Amino acid sequence: MKELRRKKAEEEYREKIKKEALAKLELNKARKAAVVVIEDWWYKVLCKRGLRRARERLKKLPYDCRILWIKLNCAKAQTFYLKQEIDNLVNKKTVSS
Repeated sequence: MKELRRKKAEEEYREKIKKEALAKLELNKARKAAVVVIEDWWYKVLCKRGLRRARERLKKLPYDCRILWIKLNCAKAQTFYLKQEIDNLVNKKTVSS
C-alpha cells in the first residue's frame, strides 16, 4: 500500500516537473517570437528614418544633382559591403591557415 502511494506520488511529481518544463519552454518560445517581432519593427523604423532623411537631403539639392547623389550613395554602400565581404573572406582564410 505504501509503495503504491509512493509510486503514485513520484509519478505526480514527475508530471508536475514535466508541466513546469513545458511551461518554461513555451514562455521562452513566446519571448523569442516577441524579440523577432520587435526587431522587425525596429528595422522598419530605421529604414523609414533613413528614407525620410534622404528625402530631406534631396529636397535641398538641385534637380540635376539628385540622380548623381543617389548613384554616389549606392556606390558608397556597394563599396562598404564589398569591403566587408573581402574582410570576412580574408579572416576565414587566416583562421583556417
